[in-house]
Amino acid sequence: MESKNVLLLIIIIPILVLTSCKENITDVQEFPANLIDVNVGTIWTYLHIIDKTHISWTSRILLDTIFIFNDKSEKWYLYENVLGGLFFYFFTQRSDGIYHLNLLKEPYLVFKYPTKKNDTYITWYGDTVKVLSTNDVVNVAVGKLEKCIVYNFKNGTEDRDYVFKPGIGEIKFIQYKIENNQRVIDLSHELSYFTSAKPK
Repeated sequence: MESKNVLLLIIIIPILVLTSCKENITDVQEFPANLIDVNVGTIWTYLHIIDKTHISWTSRILLDTIFIFNDKSEKWYLYENVLGGLFFYFFTQRSDGIYHLNLLKEPYLVFKYPTKKNDTYITWYGDTVKVLSTNDVVNVAVGKLEKCIVYNFKNGTEDRDYVFKPGIGEIKFIQYKIENNQRVIDLSHELSYFTSAKPK
């Protein structure tokens, strides 16, 4: 009889421990390996709206991969951004998120990834970044996207949100301004077309 009770305890206790632990976990999601699609040839097209009147479109194309920095092979990605001219940007994804280059050509963390709600950190440029959500449902021109991450950047009077769909990249950007003591949208853009290139 005692051996049966011991056996029951051996089975029941781990189940109780597991279920009690599970209840304490909140705002959890599975993260794809990459926050941004890194296949060369991938195209993102954005619809831009300024003061609810001016509308335009721009595109980003992932052009190439390069290997630089600190005498070690680290994959960096190059994409062009067509926005009233041609701009080129570099980024890489490390174990803690997406890095850009600062004015000194040094890598700095911009978008923490993987992340969780309420994560807060400061960028090289002095932006205070707070993760508002990792499970947002966002409607953009390209369609309805789930499990999106919202990063809020504040620096002085600057206030802006970047919304990412892991595995795709940036799907929405909003810049705010204060008007009549209220926070209103100054300008924004959202994903209107996306095509992922096949891995090479």
